Amino acid sequence: MNNHNNLKNPNQEMHLMASSQEKKTPLILALWAVPRSVSTAFTRMMIERDDFYVFNSSFSVYYYFSKDRVFDRYGVKADDSYDYQAVLSSLQNTSTAKPLFLKDMAYYVKQCMSKEFLSHFHNTFIIRDPIYALPSLYKIMPDFTLEETGYEQQYRMFQMVWESTGNVPVIIDGSDLRANPKAIVKAYCDAVDIPFIPQALNWESKKKLPQMELWKDWYDNVINSASFLPSKEDKDDETLLNNKIVENAYKHCFPFYQKMCKYRIQVK
Repeated sequence: MNNHNNLKNPNQEMHLMASSQEKKTPLILALWAVPRSVSTAFTRMMIERDDFYVFNSSFSVYYYFSKDRVFDRYGVKADDSYDYQAVLSSLQNTSTAKPLFLKDMAYYVKQCMSKEFLSHFHNTFIIRDPIYALPSLYKIMPDFTLEETGYEQQYRMFQMVWESTGNVPVIIDGSDLRANPKAIVKAYCDAVDIPFIPQALNWESKKKLPQMELWKDWYDNVINSASFLPSKEDKDDETLLNNKIVENAYKHCFPFYQKMCKYRIQVK
């Protein structure tokens, strides 16, 4: 049976498609991190810009506190409102008066990580050599699991984004960021097509911010700072070499870091 009478005018159909695309929820600019990678300082800079709604570790509640949680580290009652779809919807339903920026850990979304899930974001990454990150993680969470180091799931996500988009995702290294914040932030902004705002490289010290409340014990350095801290990437050899947890974690994490490191933004 022919349905020619039901066919839309081609110009009308193109107009409807354009209208649909205009109404589509804008992509969330996401920075997927590993712990202790200078990602919170980067987030503080994004808050200072004031042209984005900024969210910090939103999916942590899904990983630790939802009914589908991966790890009941904190022994609190599970909560339906922390389901990953609820968290995602909360981000998407935020007013569109400004674009959204999210800093989060890739391992938090291990359970729901898929090409469809990642299609809601403009996915970028911040890495850091585990020789620096892991001793710092050990000092604040001495019983961390290999998964909580974040490196394996970050690399898995990196591969998934590359496969789905056909392009190498934007990567910055936390050590490079500390060594040359102005150049790295500018290069990142250029790569994701947002304005570079040099004034955002400095901020008010000790300012209370709602984005820093949930995990505030992790953020002392950033909260007490007024800019990216100068680079002092000294290996904590005592912790690294004399602690089996850290030593074994380093052996596990370094290959994932190494595979991503060669694709990071580099500046002269």
